[in-house]
Amino acid sequence: MTWGCGSGFQSVALAELGFSVLAIDLSPLLLRELEGRRGNRSINTVQDDLLNFNQYVSHESPEVIVCMGDTLTHLDSIKAVDTLLQLAGNNLQGGGRFVIGYRDMSRELVGPDRIIPVHSDENKIMTAFLEYFPGYVVVNDFIYTRTGGGWDLRKGSYRKLRIDAGWVKDRIAALGMVIEYAGEDKGFSVIIAAKG
Repeated sequence: MTWGCGSGFQSVALAELGFSVLAIDLSPLLLRELEGRRGNRSINTVQDDLLNFNQYVSHESPEVIVCMGDTLTHLDSIKAVDTLLQLAGNNLQGGGRFVIGYRDMSRELVGPDRIIPVHSDENKIMTAFLEYFPGYVVVNDFIYTRTGGGWDLRKGSYRKLRIDAGWVKDRIAALGMVIEYAGEDKGFSVIIAAKG
C-alpha cells in the first residue's frame, strides 16, 4: 500500500517485488500518470484523502505501508499526522512494515541558507525560499524557464508542516511498533517500523 503515491515510484517498485499495491493520492493527474506506467503490474489506484485509506483495505491487513516523499508534511495539521500514524499501527498485519520518508523541516535555516537550489539545466532553473513559522514553513518556489525571448518566471507558494523526526519515532513506539531503522538519506528522514 502506498500513501500519497504520486506518479508511482514506490508503487511500481513494490509491485515488481510481487506485492499487490493499493496506491492512494488526491491528485487525478498523478494517478493518471501512475496508471500509464502500471502496465500489467498489480496496482489499484484510488483518488482520495489518504486518511480514508481503511475504507479500501480488504479483509487482509496490509503487509507494508509506504508513505514517502513529503506526503506527511503536506497534511493539514500535526493531529492529522498523528491520525495517520495511528491508522498504520491499527491496520498493519503483525510483522508488517511501515516505511516513512519526508523532509524534516523542524530545524530552522537562517539567512541565505533559506534559499534552496532544487533543479537546474540549460532550460530551467528552480529554487525555493523558505519562511519559517511555528509548526509550519511556507515554501516559495521560483521556476525560470528559457524561452525564445529570454527567461520566463513562474512562482508559487505552499505550506508544509514542520515535523520533528524524534516526535514521529516516539509516536510510532507509543503505538506499539518497533523502529527497525531511523536515519537520513539525501535530506530526507527515513523511518522503518515493524508491527509486533
